[in-house]
Amino acid sequence: MNREVEQFVQSMPYQQLDALEISGRKWQAWQFASYRSCSFPEYDICEKPLEAGAFDIIFAEQVLEHVPWPSRAARNLWAMLRNGGVLIVDTPFLVRVQRSPLTALVRPKQASDISSPTLASS
Repeated sequence: MNREVEQFVQSMPYQQLDALEISGRKWQAWQFASYRSCSFPEYDICEKPLEAGAFDIIFAEQVLEHVPWPSRAARNLWAMLRNGGVLIVDTPFLVRVQRSPLTALVRPKQASDISSPTLASS
């Protein structure tokens, strides 16, 4: 999964993107136009957006399985994206619990979106 995400980000003009990473610093060395990282308890992703419409790309890797209200967290992540922004989320896959992994592709945020992303599974 990491290789595919890195290839995806490399395919973008990432040097022109303002990036936010939730709970980690894996992407810090990449040369984004700007990079910000935040973690709990300084920032509670379930409480409110950090900054609405401020980021072109947001990474929330291995985060949503740890929060008490994943839907609130997802809504806040979506609110922090600019129009056309990309949200990258991954969670663990447990072979003994789940039959196969689900890959969800979230289309870029559009101005016409009101409150929730559209998911397409493959």
